This record gives sequence, structure tokens and C-alpha cells, in this order.
Amino acid sequence: MKKRILSLILTAIMCFGVCSVVLAAPRSATGNCTMGVSGRTVTYTGESYSATTEDFISVKICLWEKHGNVWYEVDSVTKSATNSDSVYASESFTVEGGYYYKVSATHYSRSNGTGYSSTSETSSRWIP
Repeated sequence: MKKRILSLILTAIMCFGVCSVVLAAPRSATGNCTMGVSGRTVTYTGESYSATTEDFISVKICLWEKHGNVWYEVDSVTKSATNSDSVYASESFTVEGGYYYKVSATHYSRSNGTGYSSTSETSSRWIP
């Protein structure tokens, strides 16, 4: 009888432990962005992805230009998808040159009414 009770208690503890780990698994939108340069044409890309299919997922990528100590957004593009685990965006833009440029991305996903977001950014690059 004691073995049976002990067995039931251990089974319950194991089940609760496994279930709590699964339920506590964090969800998040994540992704990356890149910047390529050919002459004065900047091609910038961004991707958002999730480990599971999301109700809504998006990426907004922005191209920034630095004047003095201040960064200004010079171009951007947003792409989104529904019932997907990823979304990708790409854009090209001809810049003035003579400044530093960088790309940032905002990664967003929403599932069951709860939203998750994160950001990524490239290094800055001088374009003559």
C-alpha cells in the first residue's frame, strides 16, 4: 500500500514538473536585419520568425542616416503575415552619401491576443 501511494505521489510530481516547464516556455518574436551597399544603393533586409505559428507576425525595417550625433530615418518598409511562423522584407534605397548609415528592425508577433516584440540592428557604415 505504501509503495502504491509513493508511486502515485512521484507520478504526480513528475507530471506537474513537466507540465510547468512546458507552460513556462517563453514565446517571443525574434529576427535579424542586414545591410548591403553597392555604390550609393543600400539594400536592407529583415526577417521575423517564431518557434510556432502565430496569428500575426510582422517585421518593420528602417534605414537610418546619421547627421552629427543624431540618427534620422530615411526609408522603411513593413511586411506582415497571418497564420505563419515567419515574414521577410527587403528594400533598396539610393542614399546621398557622406554619412553613416545603419538598419534597424522591429520584430512583432501576436497569438491568442498577446503580442511579443524585439529589435535588431546592424553596425553603422560610412558611405562616401
